[in-house]
Amino acid sequence: MQSNCIFALDIGTRSVVGIIASRATESETLEIIDVEMLEHQERSMIGGQIHDIPKVAGTVSRIKRTFEEKHNTELKEVAVAAAGRSLLTSYGRAELSFPIPQHISVEMTHGLHLEAVQSAQRQMGQVSKADDYHCVGYSILHQYLDEHLIGNLVGQSGKQAAVEVIASFLPRVVIDSLSAVLEEADLEMAYLTLEPIAAMNMAVPESMRQLNLALVDIGAGTSDIAISNRGTVTGYAMVPMAGDQITETLSTKYLLDFPAAEELKRQLEKSVEHLTFRDIMGLEYRHRKADIISSLEDITRDLANKIAQTIIKLNGRPPQAVLCIGGGSLTPYLTNKIAASLDLPENRVAVTGYEKAENVMELVNKLTAPQAITPLGIARDALFNRVLKLITININDRTVKLFGGQESTVGDALVPAGIYPSQYFGKIGPALAVEVNGETRFLKGLPGKQGKITINGQEAQLTSPVHDGDQIKFIPSTDGTPGQGTVADVLPVDSLDQYILVNGSQHPIIHSLTVDGQLAHTDTELTEGSIILYKSLSTVRDVLYHQDFQLQDHWEIILNGIPVSDWETPLAPGDCLEIRKQMPTPVDIEYIRITFNGKELNIPRPPQGDLILTDIFAVIDFDTRQSKDHQLVMRINNEKAGFTNLLQEGDTVEIYWERLTGP
Repeated sequence: MQSNCIFALDIGTRSVVGIIASRATESETLEIIDVEMLEHQERSMIGGQIHDIPKVAGTVSRIKRTFEEKHNTELKEVAVAAAGRSLLTSYGRAELSFPIPQHISVEMTHGLHLEAVQSAQRQMGQVSKADDYHCVGYSILHQYLDEHLIGNLVGQSGKQAAVEVIASFLPRVVIDSLSAVLEEADLEMAYLTLEPIAAMNMAVPESMRQLNLALVDIGAGTSDIAISNRGTVTGYAMVPMAGDQITETLSTKYLLDFPAAEELKRQLEKSVEHLTFRDIMGLEYRHRKADIISSLEDITRDLANKIAQTIIKLNGRPPQAVLCIGGGSLTPYLTNKIAASLDLPENRVAVTGYEKAENVMELVNKLTAPQAITPLGIARDALFNRVLKLITININDRTVKLFGGQESTVGDALVPAGIYPSQYFGKIGPALAVEVNGETRFLKGLPGKQGKITINGQEAQLTSPVHDGDQIKFIPSTDGTPGQGTVADVLPVDSLDQYILVNGSQHPIIHSLTVDGQLAHTDTELTEGSIILYKSLSTVRDVLYHQDFQLQDHWEIILNGIPVSDWETPLAPGDCLEIRKQMPTPVDIEYIRITFNGKELNIPRPPQGDLILTDIFAVIDFDTRQSKDHQLVMRINNEKAGFTNLLQEGDTVEIYWERLTGP
């Protein structure tokens, strides 16, 4: 037998179908080499579930031996399928948070996806143990950056990243029962797919997969349903009745044992008017085929209604068309009744077979067309790598079985091993938060040390591919230390250790420095929640305040050799200020006497024009800088006043800051 051949098995309730197939040279055409079908000698499977492993394994072994003898070969590996009704889905979400915006890498995003899969697996654990399920795939639903929806996290920067996924799981008991049958037949499960996916890939051409279709596999014990829409399989369901219920109805009606009733059911497919059979008493009967079909009216309608109701529940509405496969789909008038139940035209519900499938060269004539779809699909998916391959990997001396395709990664292997992918990334230590002149500042924590991964002794990453038999060593990361620093780390860099000259004396720009109310220095260590207060010589006015110059006096101010009159003139490190008192000639000055905030005050009258309220600020010591939670109140003779109100001899002036009230 050719080296590129595949051995595939479709293990069903009534029978087991084996196929030997190969991929035609330089094409994606499936070439069928041989087909064998054997019915179970006893009812060792019921409703699609394996009830008697040795008996099912015996049927598999007989097919295997037949192939080995006919083709003079030894078969060790096989491709099989699990029922779609066994597939379970679960929602998962994972988040990463950072104290400061951080670049999000491919590794980080991949790890976040897998954390979300583990979250979905834990959700499964609310119903049963999470370890009872194998993850067989997942899809990204949404990705978020700082709580905003985004198409791709890779390359973004933010303080929070989140991912939501839908992950698919197969119960371990399904895999274990299949594995047990194969092991007893001296076979190894090399590939695994799902029956509805295999059937869909075979029965529905690529050009049709954007349509909303229902594929119904009507077997012996169950009718399995898969819904396709927009190019993907969107849901699976199962109706717990199928061909066996038709057989049992015939058995009851005509007093037949199960094998005889099954044979009579198959005879209904023939183009004859009468059928002959014997009951359990040995009596022979000859009935019109039409009468026998009429006796199945109720059970056929019941089966059709249940299939239709399940399709509506799964799809939310009738699909555009229904494709029926499996031996039970050949039941007379079943497709007509399904169409009536779904309110679809009869030509929108039909039995389909391999003859409509693309890229199938030849089929040995041992199967009816509907029966061939699923086993052919299993074989083709295995040949063209559209299946899950069961691989065994060792992680930190623990054996892990992983279902994956050609792109399984270290991160995928960590999920069943119970290792959180986030343990690979060293977390940044928590930031140190302090308050500087009323503003919150953060000192970054130190980066953590990334974990280490090796595959077979070679350095690797989360996204590195893994293969069967790989030995993986995983060393978790270590988290970074908390942020730390001194007062110097939170002061303005351009003013730190800088001075100006005032009348020849050196003065630091930053002064009156305290930490938590205590005098401090730039090398004072900070702790969480420290409150730092300082003052800065930023303008000429700041210098006048700091040096206790009487603001009501007249001063001549020279900045770097140039006279200045605006007290709000900004200063820079290294500036040189000269401040000298200006003595006006008494005869040139006329004064007006007023009362200011309870004290008498003489104010010089301007040489030209009237004296207004704003002129008072040139001679009083009053901080006019705005305060966020106060408002400036100005009154003349107990009346509200503005900056341009006139001042007269003897006026009483009040100016003060009043705290705002309310929220």
